[in-house]
Amino acid sequence: MMLSFRGPDVDPAELAAAFDLAYDERFAHRHGDTFDVDGVRHERVGGFVNLRLQPPASDDFDTLACLFLDRVEARLDRLRSSLERGWTLQLTILTVTDGKFGGARASSDVMRRIAALGVPTEWKTAFSTSDDSFDSELIRRVVH
Repeated sequence: MMLSFRGPDVDPAELAAAFDLAYDERFAHRHGDTFDVDGVRHERVGGFVNLRLQPPASDDFDTLACLFLDRVEARLDRLRSSLERGWTLQLTILTVTDGKFGGARASSDVMRRIAALGVPTEWKTAFSTSDDSFDSELIRRVVH
């Protein structure tokens, strides 16, 4: 599970601390941060961060979802104020299945908790095979 924030004054470190979640600095920035493309320096417009659990404590979806939701729900005031500021928020859930039909199962309690956040949610399921060309480690890092 990953909670994304995008807005003009998003501060990745502040949000990670507020929600007690982790983020990867490669995929986070603040307004005005600089970066180079082909030797030309550019400035970021607005801020962005993806927050997630680190490290994963379980492979069970409901267990991970509850750990994640416990942290987010503890700061619903911060979540709501981010929405009121006009920031764009999104919850992304990526699960991996090795079966041809179905994927991770979520309890009705977890589904209610996700819906109660009031944040747009995108759920994706990837199919894993025993084929060596499938990068399950990459998917594992994204999921967690």
